[in-house]
Amino acid sequence: MTAKEKDAFFKVLKDIKLPDEYSLAIRGSLPKRVASIIIELCHLFKCLCAKVLKESDLDELKSQSAMILCEMEKIFPPSFFTMMVHLIMHLAEKVKLGGAVAYRWMYPIERYLEGVETRCNRPLRYDDEDDIEHSNEGVLRIKLDSQSLLQAHRYIFFNTYEVTPFIEQHKDFLKKQHRSLRLSQFQIERHHSLTFHEWFHDRVTRMEQQGYAIFQKIKWLSKEPSDVALTYSGYLVNGLRFHTKTHEKNLKTQNSGVAVI
Repeated sequence: MTAKEKDAFFKVLKDIKLPDEYSLAIRGSLPKRVASIIIELCHLFKCLCAKVLKESDLDELKSQSAMILCEMEKIFPPSFFTMMVHLIMHLAEKVKLGGAVAYRWMYPIERYLEGVETRCNRPLRYDDEDDIEHSNEGVLRIKLDSQSLLQAHRYIFFNTYEVTPFIEQHKDFLKKQHRSLRLSQFQIERHHSLTFHEWFHDRVTRMEQQGYAIFQKIKWLSKEPSDVALTYSGYLVNGLRFHTKTHEKNLKTQNSGVAVI
C-alpha cells in the first residue's frame, strides 16, 4: 500500500467501533510469510496440549520449535525475543519429563478454589438474569406523552396471554359492526389497534358490574397505566448488550443500533 492508503487504513482502525466481546479479523492483512509462521506456531501449541502424545512426536515437535524460532528471528526484531519466547524451545522436553499438559494445568483446580477469582468462577459480564442492567447508572424517570403511553399500553395488551380472548371478541365485534362496509382484514386490524384499549376498558367495567369473576390481572390491564416511566442507558437480553448512543459516546465500543447481515 502507498503511504496515503496506509494512513487511511490506520485511521479506519483507530475510529472503528465494534460491539463488546467482538474481535476484528482483517483477512489477508499479513504477508504470507508472516502468517504462515504464526500458523505453524499455533499448530505447535495445539500439538503440545494434546491429551495423547508419543515420544517420537515430541522429538519432532522439539525440532519444529527450533525451526519456528529461527524463522521468527528473520521477521521480528530482537526486542521481541524475551525469555518467554525463548521458553518455547523447551516446552516439548518439559512435556516429555512431566507428562501431558492437559493433566497438569490449573484449569481443573481453579474450579474448586474458593475466595479466588478465576476464569471458572468469574461472574458473567453479560448477566441478563433480570434483563435490565444491575447498575442504576443512567436511570432516568420521565413522563410519557399520550402517544407513547398508548403504544406502551397496546404492546402489553397484544403480548399478554390472558388478553387473547378479549382480542378475538373485539375483532368479531368490529366485523359485525362494520359488516355493511365490507372492511378488509387490514382495515379491521387497524381499527382493532386504534380502539381496543377503550373497548377493553368498557368491556371489563361492564363485566364487573354484572358480577362476573375477573382475574385481578385483567382488571389492572383495563385501567390506564401510569404516565411515569424509567429509562435505562443500557439493556441486556439474550446475552447481548445494548446501549443508547448518548451513553456510548465516549466509549471505544458500539452497542447501539441494529445491523442486518
